[in-house]
Amino acid sequence: MLLSCVWILDLFMLEILLHFLSTLYRGEHLGCVGLVDLQLLQRDPETTLDWSLSEGIAAVQLRNNVADLSNAICKQYLDNLASHVKKGHEGTPSDAELDRIQRALYQFETYCNIFPPLGAYTWPADDVREEWTTFFESSPSWEIEQIGSVHESLFRLVAPVFNDCALHDISWGWDEVRYAYDYEDGRVEWVLSRGLVHVNRVLHATSFHERWLLFGGRKILEHDCNWLYQTFETYKNLFVANRIGWLSGKTRYAKSDQTVVEESISAVEKIWEWSHGEFYEESGDGRFRYDMAMEDPFRSLRACGYVFWDEERVKRIGWFDQNVNDLKLDVGEEIYKNSPSLRLEMRSWIIRSNLFQDGKTGYWDGDPENTAINPSQEWRLAED
Repeated sequence: MLLSCVWILDLFMLEILLHFLSTLYRGEHLGCVGLVDLQLLQRDPETTLDWSLSEGIAAVQLRNNVADLSNAICKQYLDNLASHVKKGHEGTPSDAELDRIQRALYQFETYCNIFPPLGAYTWPADDVREEWTTFFESSPSWEIEQIGSVHESLFRLVAPVFNDCALHDISWGWDEVRYAYDYEDGRVEWVLSRGLVHVNRVLHATSFHERWLLFGGRKILEHDCNWLYQTFETYKNLFVANRIGWLSGKTRYAKSDQTVVEESISAVEKIWEWSHGEFYEESGDGRFRYDMAMEDPFRSLRACGYVFWDEERVKRIGWFDQNVNDLKLDVGEEIYKNSPSLRLEMRSWIIRSNLFQDGKTGYWDGDPENTAINPSQEWRLAED
């Protein structure tokens, strides 16, 4: 039984998948891609939009999860704007704003299916690095920033759920599973690398045990990995090396030498020029960084969704009337700021380890009076 893809999936999703996959993988490379609909790439044009029932169900499931997560991410951005920009209540997102977030999520899902996570101490092979470069060269800087922005947003959504397990699960206390306090945490990265459907299951799990299983259960320590965060770090190093002549090769994205009429520039391009153009205007040789996405100084802006907004919203916020260097945004680092001290974390490990040795598993309620601490282990509590 075949279903028409037109009513199953927005055409822009199919466009994104076909564009990235056909660009990145041809012939022998197709075997490493795990997309359920990969066979579509090998069909005749007349049948490309015909999906089997299983493919259609998977597409519907993905589309529903993208819609759900885009709303959650957009709410996060608007809440950050309301709290830190303080320009009053931010209205509901426009269709164009949600469309940008959803496109970025589809690109993120494409990355999930093309590039599996690497081991925590594994350096990618040369062919993988070349494929990373191809992936990033296919889009302008602000679209790469959009992918990175939704990646950080998903991390901020998942990390508190992970940390609830890290602080309360008895077996994880015995295993000394660390709290996730920054964006390069490999355990949370593993969850994100599983794709949007898995991420949404984590966020909507109705029981502690269900979430624990989705995080990998007792195998959690085996899932520490390098993934998209490390990819961005590597990409930035390669980009800089290319621009200053350490490596040969073309630049990922180059601005046109032709003067562009301001009215013809997209809203996101105007925001990019306002942010990166002004930030690097006086930086001399560093001016080439205008074209590089995922720079640390712009994390607070990413946490406010700056590369997704319509021009009208940005004007209402007042960003165009300010220099980006003068913004006093303190957002995007809440995971680190809210993390417990090492002393508290280790105290929790000791208590839960004792419970585990007593044959107990599951959720520890956090009450230190529930279990006496072995006096011989008190020395560990003094480490901060």
